[in-house]
Amino acid sequence: LPASTGRGGPPFPCSTAGGRWRPWPVTTIPRAVRGAETCGAASPARAVWEAECARADGETEAALKLVDDALQQDPENLQALALKGTIRLEENQLDEALEAFALAVKNHPHDYPARFKYSQTLQRLGRADEADAESKRAAEIKKQYEDFTALHEKAAKEPTNVTVRFDLGKMAIQLGRPDLAVNWFRMALSLEPTHGPSLQALEQLTSRGPQPTAPGRVVPKR
Repeated sequence: LPASTGRGGPPFPCSTAGGRWRPWPVTTIPRAVRGAETCGAASPARAVWEAECARADGETEAALKLVDDALQQDPENLQALALKGTIRLEENQLDEALEAFALAVKNHPHDYPARFKYSQTLQRLGRADEADAESKRAAEIKKQYEDFTALHEKAAKEPTNVTVRFDLGKMAIQLGRPDLAVNWFRMALSLEPTHGPSLQALEQLTSRGPQPTAPGRVVPKR
């Protein structure tokens, strides 16, 4: 799982040839896992992946250097900020951990693991009121994802339900994923081309231009 969840090791496989953790050759990673960006040379995603492997090998400084390389390329990279915050939190470098998680939350306000870690760091710094507020917000985000997952399941069971697809679009907007919202509104219109709410919502979104996508993230499970 990603480092921001605080559990598990690297999000991609690593080899242990020679007794040391190292990334597997890119060609051995399943296409569904690696993704084009992860395979790209010197991409932020690749740097974070190698940082996770270095962290699993106990090479903390090497991991931090790789994370900093990723952030130089993409200062708002969620996985890099989350990993940097997690490492600093484990080292009890609370101010640096807070800085990383604060940036993650600022740039990715709907990410549950980052906000949860942010609240944990605030708590350890003795900022209880702020920690409680962020913990409550994290719980709200987690509940939204749980509801989103449940509605996906309902959509799968009811393939002709226009309202469910429209509701998924609205919920995607609340979760900061307008790109997903566009897809769901289009699905609703494929079933009912004159569905007024979907037509209006889609027009509002598409008039804003290309919709940004969120970085990969494990959705909290129910």
